[in-house]
Amino acid sequence: IYRIRSTETNRAEREQSQMAAMREPPQPQPAPEEVATRAAGGRLAIERLAAENIARLSVRATGFENDAAMPERVSAYAENVSPALSWSGAPPGVQSYAIILEDPDADAPKPFTHWIAYNLPATMTMVPDGVTPQEQVKSPAVFMQGVNARGSAGYYGPKPPPGDAPHRYVFQVFALDRPLELPPGVDRETLLK
Repeated sequence: IYRIRSTETNRAEREQSQMAAMREPPQPQPAPEEVATRAAGGRLAIERLAAENIARLSVRATGFENDAAMPERVSAYAENVSPALSWSGAPPGVQSYAIILEDPDADAPKPFTHWIAYNLPATMTMVPDGVTPQEQVKSPAVFMQGVNARGSAGYYGPKPPPGDAPHRYVFQVFALDRPLELPPGVDRETLLK
């Protein structure tokens, strides 16, 4: 879970705000499933797909830590660049991966889907930053991207409304036993069926 808040201020004020956020003692954060349960009106994908024997992957974002402020460049307030992600701990027999990035703190839709990527090859255990926002990605490997809650293909960076408390963003990577037979550009509901 990562955090970001709106920065409708000048650069100096943003830097002061970021420094203050870094000095705040970290608050214990619930597991993604608990975040989903508390999010009225919507559940995170990981909760909807929960199964007793689900394997937990370890997911890391390059450039920021769990429960820390996200770099401004990945937000829609700045460069809107998808962050580099890596994962490990997949069970044997994985045939493909899917990534879903959601904001359980958004007002609507809840949760707000920021990124859907699917049919990432089983040999791929990371995506670089700056994935091209298109339905079919051809490099570093061929995979598909779905539409985010704004209706566009690929990554749409965090952009919480001014005045909101910091929002949390949950990067979920799913190890799948087969490639999904879906066309490029599907929405969250289609992917989760």
